[in-house]
Amino acid sequence: MTSLVVLAFMACSPEVIVVDGNVIDVTDFKMADQSLDSHPEHRPEVLDCSPGAFTEELGQLEIDTGECDYALIQFSTRFLLPAGTEIEGMVMHSGLFHPDHAQAHYALSIDGILFEESHPAIPSDTDFFFFQGQVESEVPEGSVVMLHLHNHGVNTWRFGHLRLARE
Repeated sequence: MTSLVVLAFMACSPEVIVVDGNVIDVTDFKMADQSLDSHPEHRPEVLDCSPGAFTEELGQLEIDTGECDYALIQFSTRFLLPAGTEIEGMVMHSGLFHPDHAQAHYALSIDGILFEESHPAIPSDTDFFFFQGQVESEVPEGSVVMLHLHNHGVNTWRFGHLRLARE
C-alpha cells in the first residue's frame, strides 16, 4: 500500500514533500567501504560476499549468509528528516543454525548515529525485529543509512523497511 505523506514546516524551514513514507529504498543499496564499519572487530580476515547473496524478495532486501556472512550495506535517505521525526523499521531472520553456539549481530545507523541493533543467539528460531524511534538531529536528504550484519552459518536475513512511523 502506497501512502501520500506531506510534511510542512514553519516558513523558515524547508518544505518536505514525500510521495510515500519510505525513508530509504531497501532494494537500492551498495556494499559500503569497510573503513566506515562501526564494528571492525566483527569483520573476518577474508571477506567473501557473492553478489548473488543479495536479492529482492517481496520488496525487501534478502541476504543469504551462506553467500555472505558479513556485510556492510549502505543506503541513502530519500528526503530530509527533521530532528524528532519518528521512524520505524523491520529486520528479520530465518531460523539461525550453526554447529557451534554463536551470536549474530545487526546494527543500523543513520547519518553515523546508531539507531537500532540486536545480538540474536545462534541457534534460534525465526524472529522479527520491529523498532521505532526518533532521529536525534536533522538528517539531510542523501544521508548514509548503514546496515551492519554479522552472522555465523547459512541463514537468511531480510531488511523489510525503514519508514516514517504510522500513527
